[in-house]
Amino acid sequence: MNQERNKPAKRIAIAIELHATLPWHYQCYEGALQYGKEHGWECVLDPYLFGISGDPDKPSYDGVVGRIDAETVNTIEHAGLNVVSLNSNEANKHLPSLRIDSQAGAKLAAEHLIAAGYKRFGYIGMPSKYPALAKRHLSGMNEVLTAQGFEPVIATEIFGDFEEGRQYIAEAREALTQWVTDMGKPVGVLVHQTLMSRYLAQVCTELGQRVPEDMGIVMHDGEELAATSATPTLSAIEYDFYQQGYDGAAMLDELMAGKSIDPIH
Repeated sequence: MNQERNKPAKRIAIAIELHATLPWHYQCYEGALQYGKEHGWECVLDPYLFGISGDPDKPSYDGVVGRIDAETVNTIEHAGLNVVSLNSNEANKHLPSLRIDSQAGAKLAAEHLIAAGYKRFGYIGMPSKYPALAKRHLSGMNEVLTAQGFEPVIATEIFGDFEEGRQYIAEAREALTQWVTDMGKPVGVLVHQTLMSRYLAQVCTELGQRVPEDMGIVMHDGEELAATSATPTLSAIEYDFYQQGYDGAAMLDELMAGKSIDPIH
């Protein structure tokens, strides 16, 4: 008993950026951190994994859970660490992972829009940045639409990095204005990017279209503040990001205990 009590705590890196104020970031971090507290871990917020940069004077970790990009994949594999990825990309697709089911979310969005009475449907994605996610969104929506006798979704891509500032916002608003004009009304739309949803609602207002009567808008990863703090309020898909972070940490615990886990979950 004393030996067990005196064992050093596992040191775990949580690789999640908290400067992005979206539910995925903070809720996933909170879930992983809570699991660590319950199991006596020393959890370190280290989104870029500076702690395993290769400098022997810097601390290392027993495991990593979080957002794993191409650069961090190489760092982790070079260090030989156990890792669970909470995001999806080409570089980390071979790693043990726990991801949200965005295709199922898109199905729910389509079902919601159909139940609201829409007969035409659109999708606004982000060009090149998340091609796999857009593919899952379109697959989920179209599966529901075709099964119920509707035409496939009409999709477009509009760049969605609002940190680009004034010039970008002007270009995005222009693209949204053209798309809304071409789509006509009424139409139900799933939007990948949270802030794009709000700009879409504003463009509709400026064009004399009503939300939701003329255009129903569903956010992909619903942020409650963005969805409900302004008029019109918008619908959103709510994912359990806290549970994703908590269960991802539990998966990491199994890996560190030597248990075998399939690469993709």
